Amino acid sequence: MAVKRLLLKQSAKAGGAGVIPALCECLHHGDAYNEMSGATAFTFGIDYEGFDDGAVILSQAITITETCCVNAVGTIVSRSVYAVTDFKLERPLGTIVVDQEDETPSNLLSMFHYSSWEVLSPGTYTYYLVNRSGASLRVNMAQLKIVAFECTGPPCACQYHTHAYNEMFGTIGDVALGGLFTSFADDAVILSQAITTTEECCVLAVGTIFAGYRIVSSPVLADFELEQPLGTIVVDEEDETKSAIESLFLYSAWEVLPADTYTYNLVNRAGEARYITGAQLKIIAVRCVEV
Repeated sequence: MAVKRLLLKQSAKAGGAGVIPALCECLHHGDAYNEMSGATAFTFGIDYEGFDDGAVILSQAITITETCCVNAVGTIVSRSVYAVTDFKLERPLGTIVVDQEDETPSNLLSMFHYSSWEVLSPGTYTYYLVNRSGASLRVNMAQLKIVAFECTGPPCACQYHTHAYNEMFGTIGDVALGGLFTSFADDAVILSQAITTTEECCVLAVGTIFAGYRIVSSPVLADFELEQPLGTIVVDEEDETKSAIESLFLYSAWEVLPADTYTYNLVNRAGEARYITGAQLKIIAVRCVEV
């Protein structure tokens, strides 16, 4: 279970003997998740789905009842030679909202990362991962995670504070077929990333681990953990997108933390070695400020 800490901030407007200062409090407001996995069989169990130019690969809506910082993180896995610019994260459809995009490539396999953070009024908002390449493309798997934070207390507002990102990809294996992997012993850190905040913040961490068809073991969701600090599990949600013998695992956590440096870790806790094709770890911090 995730470690939860409340964010409390004294208001400069409050004062006087015996007066309790007003508080700005950052809270998890809501979250949403969706995934897709290809259904068209291909060699070595690499199922895929074809998407025409302009087609929606994956979408997910989130409804908020307060003004919130809304953070969206999307991952696309494809065993084809594409560029990160071939896909977009949009909200609404046709409006690009990407604040950061990255590609974790390995020969003919890529994990594409898209993330955004924005302050939105109450309502329902739908995020889309879209093919904007100008041609038909094949996608093996995709995941889309959305998390909203709200600020309570009079009068407070939510703001983006900072973010951090890291990735890894396998280095050994069948290069010709893009089946690269790296072996991680039990309790080994697969990927880690630190983030430094200068104020108390709502911190969101989203990690993905991809295990492809060349893996000589068959990992399951429980084999890995998202930890902060190392040895302390902070997963609020975990999901598995499975296709034939490929899996894309997602681990996410949200917690309220005082100003400091924090390191999140994706760790092998399977009890034996596991073979990983690729992994990504995104951390976003938002703060509540007095207005």
